[in-house]
This record gives sequence, C-alpha cells and structure tokens, in this order.
Amino acid sequence: MKRIILLFFLTLACTSLQAQFSLTGSDPAGVRWNKMDTPEFRIIFPEGEDSLARVYGQWLEKARIGVSRSSGLLAGEFYKRRMPVVLHSFSTVPNASVAWAPKRLDIFTAPDPYNPTPIPWEKLLAIHEGRHVAQMQAGTRGYLKSMHYVLGEMFAGSLAGIYPGPVLLEGDAVVAETALTNSGRGRQASFLSYMMPAFASGDWRDYWKWSYGSHKYYTPDYYKAGYMLISGVRVFFDDPLFTKEYFDRMAGRDLFFVLPKTIRDASGSGLKRTFQTIAESYNCIWREEALHRGPFMPSTQYSSPSWRHTAFRGSVFDEDYGILSIRSGMTTPTSLVRVNPDGSVRTIRPFSSSSGDLFLDKANNRVWWSEAVPHWRWTLAGNSRIRYMDISDPSKVHDLTTDGRLYNPSVSPDGKSVCATEYLSTGGSRLVLMNTDDGSVERIVNAPDSLQFTETAWIGDRLFAAGLSDSGMGIYPIGALVEQPVIGPQPVELHHLRPFGSDKGPKLSFVSDRTGVSEMYVLNPDSDKVYQVTSTSYGIIDPFLNPAADTLYYSSLAPSDNPEAYRQGSMIYSTAVIDLPMKEVSFGDIHSWKVADKL
Repeated sequence: MKRIILLFFLTLACTSLQAQFSLTGSDPAGVRWNKMDTPEFRIIFPEGEDSLARVYGQWLEKARIGVSRSSGLLAGEFYKRRMPVVLHSFSTVPNASVAWAPKRLDIFTAPDPYNPTPIPWEKLLAIHEGRHVAQMQAGTRGYLKSMHYVLGEMFAGSLAGIYPGPVLLEGDAVVAETALTNSGRGRQASFLSYMMPAFASGDWRDYWKWSYGSHKYYTPDYYKAGYMLISGVRVFFDDPLFTKEYFDRMAGRDLFFVLPKTIRDASGSGLKRTFQTIAESYNCIWREEALHRGPFMPSTQYSSPSWRHTAFRGSVFDEDYGILSIRSGMTTPTSLVRVNPDGSVRTIRPFSSSSGDLFLDKANNRVWWSEAVPHWRWTLAGNSRIRYMDISDPSKVHDLTTDGRLYNPSVSPDGKSVCATEYLSTGGSRLVLMNTDDGSVERIVNAPDSLQFTETAWIGDRLFAAGLSDSGMGIYPIGALVEQPVIGPQPVELHHLRPFGSDKGPKLSFVSDRTGVSEMYVLNPDSDKVYQVTSTSYGIIDPFLNPAADTLYYSSLAPSDNPEAYRQGSMIYSTAVIDLPMKEVSFGDIHSWKVADKL
C-alpha cells in the first residue's frame, strides 16, 4: 500500500499541471502579492506598489461606463465576482492583454519609452483594455449564454477569436481610445502614415489583405485595418452604434457572415465596396489636407533603392565614419549598418529590435542607445540598459548600466555626463544623470506626479526634457526642479529631442505631428519661439544634420513628389538646408483630425 501511495505522489510530481487555459508568463518567484478591491475590479499587485494599484483602479472604474456606450456591453455585467486585474511591474514590455480562462486583465505597467501616445499610460490602458473587457461579455448573451455554462470561461476566449476576431477587437478598442480622449492612435500621424502614400499610389487592397498581410507585400499591423473599418462606418456612413449592432447580431442566432451582414445593414453595400469607399474617403481627406500644408520641400533619396520593404531609423552622422543607422526589413533582420556616400549599405553587427534611437557623442567619439534585455529566467522580468560603442570599433558593445529600466540616453556636450529616463516598478519616472566613464549616479530628478518624462536633450549645460501629462506632451527645462514648460503640453506626438546648432546660438530640435504629419521643429528656449523646419506630404522621422550643417537627412516613407516610393519602405532622404522652409509657428495651433473628432 505504501508503494502505491508513493507511486501516486511521484506521478503527480512528474505531471505538468496547468490551471490556466491562457498563459501570460512568469513573474519573479520572490514577488509577494497584495490585492485591492474597487467596486468592479480586483487589483492584484506586487507588495509595495499600492499607489500604482490605486491609480489603475481609479482609471478602470472611471472608464468603465464610457467604454461600454457604443458596444452595448458593460464590463462585468454577467459575472458576480470582480474582474481580476494583475499588474506586472517588472517587465520592460509596454503592453496589456485581456484573457479568459481564467478571466483577467494583465497589465504591464512600464510605459512605452520610444513611441508614446500623448495620453498617460494608465489612462490609455484603462480605456483600450477596458473596451476589450466589455467586448468579452459578448459570449454571455442570448443563446451563447448556454454555451458559457457548458464550456466555462474558455468559451468566451475561443469565441472572441472567431467573432469578431482580433482585427475588429483591436480596431474597436483604438476607436474607443480615440473617441474618449483628446488624443489616441486615431490622432497620431504615425498610426496611418503607411496608408497615406499607399492610397495616393492606387494601392487599394481589400479589407482582408490589409488585415492578414502577405509574405510578398509589406502590410502594417492589423490595428490599422480594424480602426479604418469601424471608424469609417461610424463616420462616413453615420452609424455610431455599429459595434453594438454587430454584437447584437452575434447574440441573435446569426451564426454565419456576421460582419458582412452588419456592414450591409449599415452602408447598403457589401464589405468589399464599403471598405473601398472608406479608403477613398480617407484619401480625399488626406489629399485636401496636403493642399493646405504645401508647398513642400525637395527631397533626394540617399540610401540605395530597396526591392522589399526596408526601414532605416535612429540614424546619426559621424564626421569620419559617415551615417550609422538601424535597419530592418522583410528580408533583413534588425542590424546596425553604415550607409556609404553612394547609398550602399554595409552591415556592422546584429542589433536588437527592442532598442531606442542612436545618440552621437562627439566628445567621446561614441554612439549611445538604450536596449531592453529580458531576464534569463523569468519571462515577465528584465531591464533596459544604457549601452555605447566606440566609433573606432563599432562591433564591440559596452554596458554603462546593467540594472533598472533606463531609456533614451543623451550626453552633455563635454561628454562627462549622460542623462537617461528611468521608469520605476512602483510607478512614476525620473531622470538619472550618470558619469559616462563608470555609470556612477551624479544626480536624480524626480518627475512630478502628473508628469511622465520620455527623453532629454542638452543645450550647453542646460538640460531639457519632453514630458507627458493628461494635457499632452510638452518640453520642460530641468534645473534644481522641473520648471515651467517652454512648450506647453499639447495632445500631439513630440519626440526625438536633439541639440540644433546655429550661428545665432544653440537651439533644440524635435519632431511633432501637430500639422497632421510628422515634421521637424526648432525651439529657441530663450525666446520661446518655435520654427517649423520641414514641410512634407507624408512626414519624416529621425532627422539629423551632416557635420558641415548644410544638409538635413531624415527617414521617410516617400518624398512629396513620388508617393510610389513607399513600396521601398522608410528610406533615408536629404534636403539642403537652404531649401528648408523654416517658418515661425504657434505650437498650440494643432491639426484638426476630421474622423477622430466626429467619433
């Protein structure tokens, strides 16, 4: 009998027991967990992070009614117990997910350090993921309710993969974040930037091709197709309750062709024709807006043409070495490359796709960047390191830091200090100034509770930081404390801060989408005057000057006079400084997003 009992327990010990149908990953084993209840949610969080849990709980409760209005579904309406929300604060991945079996909302609390939406991270996730929580109630109504009793919670998760599927789920959540805030991805130029030259070139792919992509033709993520379809039906066909109508049809015993039938009721046409009309309507809006933004500056392609989609980003120009850039593409892995004067490319070394832009340190002859490094054991833990390489030996990488979540380094003009943005696991952000030789901390500047730092730049011995608040993004001088902004917060993208030298004294450059596309701007911090440096039809990213300061280089999907170049990807272009249409602008005069505003 003892042998039978021993064999039984050995069998249990060797069996993989999995209580969760949908897995997220593993947090560090040493984490002690606490819980905090709100009226509708149970926040589960690591010990010591009560303030962070309270913030998420408040935002989720505040957004709960708003995210349900156009869906007809209210988060938690079918379930008696509170919705579990698990905060994973040790990961470097900015994301969140809603899973069923068991039902829960997993939130990775580290904000996006490289492409932030001009909304506080907690507010954005509460709205976007709150909409997903509401969507998941669709399997608990009508005849579907009986299946929920038979198959349990995993039925809701499996049903969401079929009706409505990931494309509509994510597109609908992007519509919600756009409609319920003054920003959201529907008001970010980078979100639909690929569609602008594609439509202008006659690339009229149907909904399914934009949704599921191709091994031959580059396709951006399916969030775009879902957002275009739902926003288009709501705005161009005047059907603000389209999502509710879709879910009502699901619950009404209509098992087949739910999307085409709902589309036909809303627009009077089939899915193919409806999406074509939406795409053409978007194209008309973009074409009209481009007429008001012109005239456009000339552009010359610098990098060699590519036959498959390729993207160059985060580039710098060293006087001796030339252009260094991070390249990725459909047929090429992410790598650090040198772009030669004839446009050809030489690969230096493989590079991480979880890294920021390059920063040129002329004083030390180095190139700096930040890079996320996952934990060797725990899948939901990691750090973001500040790294550099000597330009004389770019194949060798050095770590200035090995702990913490540090991003977007900028080096002082004398090369003695490097400033990085740190996101703490307990919430909040701060600037960490370190010695460039050994990484020792020289100074720490904590962000106010209402502000999230994103990146910094030096002008002489003065430090400036881009900051994100509930009002949007602005630029703040950093003295003994965070001072009043030199550019007040606006609900627009603002990134790629860099010093911009000139004969009249140093200035600060940045990229913003305040006109509807991403352009380069220059700020004189002494006079608070802002100048728009570039004018393009499809926008630019990561601009940089050559050492002689007579030519501006940048990455772009296509020049203004040749939209069909988008098929190559984001190539490097150049424009002579004398051809730049520099003009003084009011930064508060921002673009009106016609579709997003109607939502």
